[in-house]
Amino acid sequence: MRRLKRLHLNLMVNSLSILIVDDLHDSFLKRMNEIGLTYTYKPDIPNGDITRVMADHQILVVRSKIQVDRDFMHANPQLQLIARAGSGMDNIDLVEADKRGITCVN
Repeated sequence: MRRLKRLHLNLMVNSLSILIVDDLHDSFLKRMNEIGLTYTYKPDIPNGDITRVMADHQILVVRSKIQVDRDFMHANPQLQLIARAGSGMDNIDLVEADKRGITCVN
């Protein structure tokens, strides 16, 4: 089952646009490049601009820059996956994400 979930996630990620809004380690970005993922990397984006830029993306990669709450999800109905690069999922409203069918990974 875990293998099928990983396969589904890989297929999903390869077909969607990724926005990274926090500073991530070079090894993470290198790995994304190696497997052929395209992404928009904006670690210095002001919080107030994230929703506008997010409109062109379906995947959000975040550490702790923003709270991915109900309001953020409501403003971004195209959001399909939230990847939390870091420990825990405390800045993501997991209940709301589940209601909206948004996959969350850590």
